[in-house]
Amino acid sequence: MTNVDDAHSDLLLGDRSSQERADRLAVGAIAVAGRPSRTSLLSHPRFLMGVASLLMTTGMLAIVLGWVGASRSIRTQEQIPYLISGGLLGVALAVVGALTLFTHWLTVLVRDNRRHHTELLEALREATAPKPQEVRNASARGKQSQRPLRGDASSR
Repeated sequence: MTNVDDAHSDLLLGDRSSQERADRLAVGAIAVAGRPSRTSLLSHPRFLMGVASLLMTTGMLAIVLGWVGASRSIRTQEQIPYLISGGLLGVALAVVGALTLFTHWLTVLVRDNRRHHTELLEALREATAPKPQEVRNASARGKQSQRPLRGDASSR
C-alpha cells in the first residue's frame, strides 16, 4: 500500500472534506434513482408484436401476389420472376416475422421469470428471517421446574 503525500492528495481528493464528498455522492445517487428508467423499444411487447405481424402479413401478401402473377402466364420463363420476387421474398419475410414473434415470446418469458425469481427470493428471505422472541410468562410451562420421575434417585 502506498502513502499519498499532501501535494498529491489535493489533486486526488480535492479540497473538499470527506463529509462533503459523501453528501454530494448521496445527492447524486438520489437524483439518479429518481429518474425513470429507460427501456429498449425492442423489448416492448407491442412493438415486437407489431413488427412480427407486419412482416408475416407482408410475406403472405407477397406469396399471394407472386402466385397470382405466375398463374396468369403459361410459359415457365415468365413464371420464374414471379416465383423469385413473390414466393421467395414472401417466404423470407414470413420467416423473419415468425422469428420476431419468437423473440417477443422469449422476451416475455424472461421478464416473467425474472419477476417470479425476485418474488421467490423475497418470500424466502421473509421465511428465513429471524423472528422476534416471544415474551413468556413466568408461569409458563418452560419456566416451571419439572417433577422428578418415580425411578429418579434424587427424589428419594
